[in-house]
Amino acid sequence: MPVNEVLATEFIKLVTISSRSSSVGYATRTTGWERRMLSERVKDGFVKAVEKADVPDGATTAILVEAEHSSQNDSRRHFTAHWRDANKQHITTKHIAPPEQEGICLWMLYCRVER
Repeated sequence: MPVNEVLATEFIKLVTISSRSSSVGYATRTTGWERRMLSERVKDGFVKAVEKADVPDGATTAILVEAEHSSQNDSRRHFTAHWRDANKQHITTKHIAPPEQEGICLWMLYCRVER
């Protein structure tokens, strides 16, 4: 799924990172596609990943654009997130590492069991 301009989002949760509040959500519509739903496992995994991420200066919102995946340019498993400021202006797009959770499937086609 290519990254496009995010046109609509759905709120997931408000989190506190380094004494700053950040809103976490996911894209429901971009200039290239629409997402009708997102599983609770993916939402939970993204929230946990954001809580451990380096928040860009001025960012107040993290928006999940692509669920956990790897790519040709980044072979690590990651979420793709857009970060926005308080005025809802795009600051940057970053890959965020997913949380390591034993026996949890964070993405429908990818399961990892840590031993």
